[in-house]
Amino acid sequence: MTELQSWRLASFMNQEMSFASLRVPELQIADLLAYEAMKHLDNRIGPVKRPIRKSAQALLKTGRFRFEEYCLDELLSILQRSAELDLPGNKMSEYLAWLKRRKCDDSQSNRSVYLKALTDSRDKGITIKP
Repeated sequence: MTELQSWRLASFMNQEMSFASLRVPELQIADLLAYEAMKHLDNRIGPVKRPIRKSAQALLKTGRFRFEEYCLDELLSILQRSAELDLPGNKMSEYLAWLKRRKCDDSQSNRSVYLKALTDSRDKGITIKP
């Protein structure tokens, strides 16, 4: 897929794909987090409402993880604004400085986090440092 230059997300993909064994802790925590996020959403909007699972509470208590829900309109808005960052006059330089401060690469996920932080800060009257 990364060789398909016509695919608009090709630049965000790594050039090489491989599989990891279950002995890789990063893979295990990613699987656990994905599972807990799915269960958390199911418990909130599924047919049976349940409190937050203890395993999810333990993850959230660390402060290193969080679950965020977006309705379709919010998600589409973030994706549209993310694409518009590349357009002239849209302060791409501020976004790139934000990435550099956080030692992150440009990705759809980071664009979404940046735009959400920007929106949240504007709602609260706070300015985000570039």
